[in-house]
This record gives sequence, C-alpha cells and structure tokens, in this order.
Amino acid sequence: HHARLEARPGVGYAVICTPTERRNLLEESRQAVASSFILTAGQRMQLLALKMLTAGEPIILKQVQQWVTVSRATVLKDINLIEPWLSRFNLQLERRPNYGFLVQGEELAIRQALVALLWGDTPFPDPLFKITYDAGLRFTLAEAAPFLPIVAQVQAQLLQWDVQAAFEWVAQTEVQMRGRFADNAVIHLALALAVQHERVKAGKLHTGSAEELFWLQKQPLWLMAQPVASA
Repeated sequence: HHARLEARPGVGYAVICTPTERRNLLEESRQAVASSFILTAGQRMQLLALKMLTAGEPIILKQVQQWVTVSRATVLKDINLIEPWLSRFNLQLERRPNYGFLVQGEELAIRQALVALLWGDTPFPDPLFKITYDAGLRFTLAEAAPFLPIVAQVQAQLLQWDVQAAFEWVAQTEVQMRGRFADNAVIHLALALAVQHERVKAGKLHTGSAEELFWLQKQPLWLMAQPVASA
C-alpha cells in the first residue's frame, strides 16, 4: 500500500503515507472488520422482528436486503418464520405489492411482543438482548453498529428504552406498596415500563374500552400506577 510503519522510541508507532493512501487503508480496514460480522439466521430474525414492530411505515423488501446484506429469498424465508411468532400476539403482517409489509394489530399487543422479544421469549436462537441491574438493556451486537445498517438502527432504538430509569420507578412502587417484587419480576416490569414509556412519548397509545378502564381503576395498585405512568 506504499505506506511505512515507523517506530518512534518513547512515542509509539506511526503510519507514514499520503492522505489518499491513508484513506484507502482506512477503507480497506473498515471493510475487513465489517466482513467479520456475519449475522446468524436467529440474529437476523430478531433484528428484523424489532424493526417490523417499531416501524411507522411499510418496510420495502429491497430495504431489508440492504440492511442485512442477504438475498431476497433469505429475507422472505426470515419473514415467513417471524410471522407465526407475531400471530401469538394477534398481530398480522400486511403485505402488498409495491407497498411493502407492515405489522398490524393493537398497540398493547405490539408492546407485549416487543417486551417478549427483548426478554428472549422467542423461538429465534442466539439471543441478542439482555437486561441487567448494572447496565440496563444490553445489545450483544453493539460493536457491529458502524458496519451493519440494521444493527445501527436497532442500537438507536434501544437507546430510547431507558430501563435504568424504569428500575427507579419500580423501586418507588415497592416503597409505596411496602413490599418487594422478586428479582426477575423487577427486571421484567422495568423492561415493560421502559417500552411503554417510549411508545407513549412517540404517540403510540393504547385505546382500551370503558369496561377495561373501569376494572383497572378498581384495582388497589391504580393510585400507585398513576405517578409511574406520568413519569
């Protein structure tokens, strides 16, 4: 590459080359790193499912091919495997020629599917997400974000779900209840609250029936839930 590696005692190493040669070296290095991140089928389906559940408009098949760098046939196979899992939540996948595909269903069902996906309650192997007290919501592919478009998009979405803040809301509720949730329950509840909080901020509201609201208002936890819901 017409570059020279120079060792400078007491300082370190330096690559000696022209600006053009440096750009070429950096680009080749970036491509080499990108090629080392090869998604498994399970990882692709988790990423695609999350994109489908959070998309505000139809997703075009060609877009997905570019995001995950696989063939059209592979993308279609992934979608066909995701669809039965979505149906567990009474969610349908609307497909139209020259339109793309879009998840259709009630907002509450979409939130439930998102929490299940992030919790790892899916048939897809190679889980990508983990929730811990210390780090909140963790993404195992975070370091691949600069190299794979769909990973970068999912990473940006994950940053919208503030599980750390939700842990505080759960702790406040425990104080009001004068009790404690089990550890797993705390983590799951915080995840659900974080997803709900972001969806509400984005204007994605659940419209319940009058009977449902009446039942909820009669529950002992209703007064405790109101401050959390308005956080």
